[in-house]
Formats: sequence, C-alpha cells, structure tokens
Amino acid sequence: AFVILTGFWTDLLWYQSVDAQSVFSTTLMTRVGLLIVFGMLMGAIVGLNMWLAYRFRPVFPTMSPEQASLERYRQALAPVRRFLFIAVPGFLGLLAGVSASAEWQTWLEWRNATDFGQTDPQFGLDISFYVFTLPFLRFVLGFLTAAVVLAFLASLVVHYLYSGIRLQPADDRFSRAAQVHLGILAGVFVLLRGVGYWLDRYELSLSTDDFVPGITYKDVNALLPGLTILAIISVVCALLFFASAFRDGFTLAITGFVLLLGSSIIIGSIYPAFVQNFQVKPTELDRERPYIQRNIDATRAAHGLDNVVVTPYAAT
Repeated sequence: AFVILTGFWTDLLWYQSVDAQSVFSTTLMTRVGLLIVFGMLMGAIVGLNMWLAYRFRPVFPTMSPEQASLERYRQALAPVRRFLFIAVPGFLGLLAGVSASAEWQTWLEWRNATDFGQTDPQFGLDISFYVFTLPFLRFVLGFLTAAVVLAFLASLVVHYLYSGIRLQPADDRFSRAAQVHLGILAGVFVLLRGVGYWLDRYELSLSTDDFVPGITYKDVNALLPGLTILAIISVVCALLFFASAFRDGFTLAITGFVLLLGSSIIIGSIYPAFVQNFQVKPTELDRERPYIQRNIDATRAAHGLDNVVVTPYAAT
C-alpha cells in the first residue's frame, strides 16, 4: 500500500507542477469507474449463474458411490457455502475490474471520438471507426466472452457438486435444469463468437501479414465473404445450442459444434490459402495492383501529400 501510495502521490505532484491536474483526475476517475462497473458486472454474471445452478439443483439426487462421495463435500461446504458464493464472484470481479481499468484510454478515445472526414475504400466507414470504435468493441466483446466462459465453468462445478451432472449415472448424466442452463450459456458463447467473426471483417483493413499492409485480394475475395458466412453459421449454431438445451440428448449441440469447427477450418483457413497460392501468387502484381494503390493513396493522405500536383517534365 505504501509503494502504491508513493507512486500515486508522485504522479499527482508531477501533474500539478505542469498545471495538468485535470488530466490526472480524468485518468484516475476513469480507471476507478471502469474497475467498479466492469468488476461488478463480472461478479454479477458469475454470481447469478452460480446461484441459478444451486437454486435448480436436484432436490432428491439418486444415490450412487459417486454421489455418496460428493455428499461429504456438500456437507463440508454447507457452513461456508454463502461465503463462497460471494467470494468467488467477488474475486473474479476484482480481476476483471483491474483488467478493465487498464483500458481507460480505449474507453476515453471511444467516448470522445470525432470523425476524420475520410472513409476507407472497402467498407465506406469513417477512419475514426478503426481508431476509436473498433478497439472499444473488441474490448467489450472480450469482456463478455470471458464472463460467459467463467460463468459456464463456475456453473459446471456447482452443477456437479450438487448432482446436476453425474459422471456415473443410473439414468441421465445431466438434470433437465443443468442441461438448459449450460446449453444456454454455450449458445451465448457461440453467438459472441459470431460477433467476433463480424468484427474480424473490419480488422482485415488493419492486417499487416500480406503483400502490403491493409486489405488485399485474398482478403476481399476469400476472407471477407468467408467471415460473413462464419458469422451467419455462428448464429445458426447458437440457435442449435439453444434448441438442444430444451431437447433430450445433445445431437443438435454436437451438430452445431462440428458445423462451426469444420466451417472455420475450411472457410477460414483452407480456402484463403488456396486463393493465395493458386490465384494470387501466379500473377501477384496484377492481382494486388488496386490494393497497392489503395495503400499508396492512404499513405499520402496520412502524410498530407494527397493534394500534391505532379507535373512531368523533360529531364536534361
């Protein structure tokens, strides 16, 4: 605490010495606000799902050697159950809040974003979208994905401890409540993956792993339509997970998982590699010429050289 306080006090004195206390206070309040809001949100999501898993536990679980062993754990946890149901979400919320507070600059840039007055040639979006909005959307998507994954894992543990999931069943391995709960969480995760695929389309304009930085022939003709298809497939697979949650068995869920996995491999990796190797590389300069020109135009605009008038003359 002393080390943290000395760093804080030193920073405050420095900002005061250059008459920029407002910068320090804005940064500090933003970090604290993100810590509280996202920390509480993470804790609420995980805590609510843990409570739901406990609330809809089987009242009279079928006894088996596995359940007899778990009963001893349940009895041992009973005196501290309320504490654990608060402490675990609280700890995860604290970690999430600290992580979110590090994104203070992303938040402030999105909150105070202004247009550049110039659009990108592929999507027709103002350049400010890529500088301010897209990083913030990525941050929010990453947070929600982490929250759903942690909620799923925490719910899985609670369902198992309280007989919602049985590894040595006399009948079904999942209670109806556990199947519905975990199926919905899995569907939400796949739905968020679909949002990620949709944002990946815009990330192509920022790629640096091809012939020139930015979007290229392979991106426009293979990855861009492929990511759009994957986003749609993710929505379909999420619906299959939701439907599977309310049906006997996991046929629909397994079908959706295999469909998404196979599509991501074929559409997201194999087909773009085929286009790059068999369509682009044999005539790479011709294929990439318009995208190289885009790169040149953007570079000139970035350096304020887009209005230069070029006049040819006969050299002597």
